[in-house]
Amino acid sequence: MGEEVLDIAAVREKDQKGRHTTTRRELFVRPAGGVVIDTPGTREVGLWDADEGVDDAFVEIVSLAAECRFGDCAHTVEPGCAVRAAVARGELEAERVERYLRVRAGTASRAARVGRAKRR
Repeated sequence: MGEEVLDIAAVREKDQKGRHTTTRRELFVRPAGGVVIDTPGTREVGLWDADEGVDDAFVEIVSLAAECRFGDCAHTVEPGCAVRAAVARGELEAERVERYLRVRAGTASRAARVGRAKRR
């Protein structure tokens, strides 16, 4: 924003999560373009039906995953994992794989919640 527009507080040491400092939702238009939305109490914003988008964003990992020994490879401890092998060879960043796994877990979790809600 180029200047302080909101009060902020330090994150908690224990879990590295922020503390509630603001009390109302607010939208800020950035002078350089884009927007910032302050949503007190919101910890996560998710995408519904984002599986295709996730695969598009991590196309190199999806491509490597097709070469894994097991079709249901979780890319964590399974033998014959092409994704982990690429990380070991330095061809793929471990942090990128971690982000991919977190995003996939998030979309799976949301899909499960939606499925449960639809069955009610």
